[in-house]
Parts: sequence; C-alpha cells; structure tokens
Amino acid sequence: MLDDRQLLARLSDWLSPGDLSQALPRLLRVPEAWQALHNPDFLQPVLDQDPAALANPAELARWTLKALAAGDVPAPDLPPLPAGAQFWQSVPRLAGSGRDFIHIAALAEQLAQQAQDPARWVQPVLQAPGVWISPLACAWPSIPGQDQAASLLCQSAQGWLLLIHLLQAQQSPAGAARALLDLVAPSSLASGLLVAAQFDPPFAVALAESLQASPLQAAEQDNSSQALAQALAAAMLQPGEGAFTESWRALSAQTAAVAHWLAEQSLQQGEPQRALPLL
Repeated sequence: MLDDRQLLARLSDWLSPGDLSQALPRLLRVPEAWQALHNPDFLQPVLDQDPAALANPAELARWTLKALAAGDVPAPDLPPLPAGAQFWQSVPRLAGSGRDFIHIAALAEQLAQQAQDPARWVQPVLQAPGVWISPLACAWPSIPGQDQAASLLCQSAQGWLLLIHLLQAQQSPAGAARALLDLVAPSSLASGLLVAAQFDPPFAVALAESLQASPLQAAEQDNSSQALAQALAAAMLQPGEGAFTESWRALSAQTAAVAHWLAEQSLQQGEPQRALPLL
C-alpha cells in the first residue's frame, strides 16, 4: 500500500497541478475512494485506462463498475438486495467497517436504480447518513428528481449538510453553489446560508458570492426569506470579513437586525402574518 506522499507523487505524474488540486477535495469526500487509490493494484489500472476518472468519486465509481465487468478488479462479496422499500431497510443492516470502494461503487449502482422517487428515499437516508453518504455521493449524478430531493433535504440542517456534501463531491465549491441555486427554491436559501456558515464556511462564502452574482428579480424582492438570503450574502462578503468563522457572532447580530427590519417593513405594509416569523 502507498502512503499519502507516495500516492500524491504518483497522481502528480498523471494529472496537472490544477486538475489534481480540484480532484483531491472531491475524492476526499468519499474516504473509501481515497483509501482505494492507495492500493497500487487499483490505482495503476485507473491511471493506465482513464486518468479522467479521478475527477470525482462518481467518475471513479463508474470506472470501477466497468473494471468489474471486465474482470480488472475483484468482485465484491455483496449479498442480493431486495428492491423497493426493503432496499432502504436492508442496506443499513448490512453496513460494516469492511466496506471498500468497490463495495461502494456496486452499492451506488443499485442505489441509483432504487432512488426513482425522492419521497421514498430521503427519509431513510437521513436516518442513517453514515451508511448512505458515500454511495449516494457516487450515485448523485444518476439520481432522478434532484430538485425534488433537494427540496426535501433542505427542510433540516442535517439534510442541508448532506446536500452540500453531495454537490461538492461532484465539483468545486463555486460550481456546487451555482448548482444549489438551480436546485433550491430562493425562499430556502437563507437557512442554507446559515447552516453552511456554521458548518462549512468556505462553501458559505461560495454560495454568498453566487447569490451576489445572481441577484433576485425585482418581483421577488418582496419575499422576506429571499431578501434575508441576499442580506446575509452581503454581510458575509463585507470587506475584512472573509474569514467569517471568527466573526460568527457579528454575523448572527446582523442576521437578527435584518430580520427585525424585514418584520417592521411587513407591519408597515399591513401584513402582520409575514412579520411574526421574523420577530
């Protein structure tokens, strides 16, 4: 097995510095993928056949499935899994510390086939995120109904974190932020910004920058949640507050001030029902 330094040296022989710096954060989001690459018997066929598969865990999983079909990597000892609702119940019972990336890739393929209706899989995934996070990151590009899934995930902080993780496993934080804006209703973005600011500050900055680059349409400006998201984004990007992990208290105070101002505006406009959630 290669150590980290040896693996990075091998990867740098095949990937440009720019490609390597982009691929590493994505691969590290699926620890099983990073661990698999330390095995020369797995790494060398990837480098020989398709170095582009190292772009992210989903691409690497697709390459792994092709290699499985060709007999280039050993087949995992996966028991048959039932379809339908029983699939989501069976996988957690089979979870264990012995899962390697070949298992993850094979499970991701089955997951993509079973995840046709987000209303059926989001809740089981959130009940056992440690079981599902790696195969779901590998399967995400093939998951149908991503906008519906995102809508369900962003109803809780845990769901927001999972969604942010899945998107960043595919692309850069900036690309993931733009993808999030396409998936999530503008009225939900304020809560997403707050969750990211607390748990993933670099992504919160990327999301704030994307929000500032794509201002809300004038017709949408009267929505208090959307306006709050814009105000939060502006606060996060104030000069001197790039490292806002150290100024979370100040940001919280700004958030409260913005919410209070929006509530006052709603009251002045004779809409107390919109003011109450902000007070």
